[in-house]
Amino acid sequence: MSQTDWDPLKLILDECDEDEAPPTPAAREAVRELLSQARKVVESLSTRPSYTLIGDGGLSARWEKDDRTVTLIVPPTGIEQASLYRRTPGGDSELSHEITADRLAEWLDWLDQQTPALTGV
Repeated sequence: MSQTDWDPLKLILDECDEDEAPPTPAAREAVRELLSQARKVVESLSTRPSYTLIGDGGLSARWEKDDRTVTLIVPPTGIEQASLYRRTPGGDSELSHEITADRLAEWLDWLDQQTPALTGV
C-alpha cells in the first residue's frame, strides 16, 4: 500500500452515525498527518488504536496495552489545541500539549515496552 493510500481513519469515517458530528477537516487532517508521520511506529505496535468522535467534530485515538494507555485528543479546531496523554497501571500520568509526530512515536514506543516507566513524572 502506498503512502497516499494509507488512511488510518477510514474505518471511523465509514462508521459515523448520521446523528454524530463527523470530525472536522482540521481534526481529521491533524490526526491523519500525525499518524502518517509516525507510521513506522504505528504499524509496528502490537496494539491498534480505537477512535472516538468527540463533541462537535473532535477526534481521539487511544492505544491500550497491559493497563497502559496513550491517547491523542484533537479538538474540532485541529492540532493547535490538541493534547497527548499517557497513563501507567500504577496511576502515574503525563499530559502534553506539544504535539509532534516524534513525541507521538516516542510515547507509542513507550507503550510497547516490556517494563515502561514514565520519564517526566
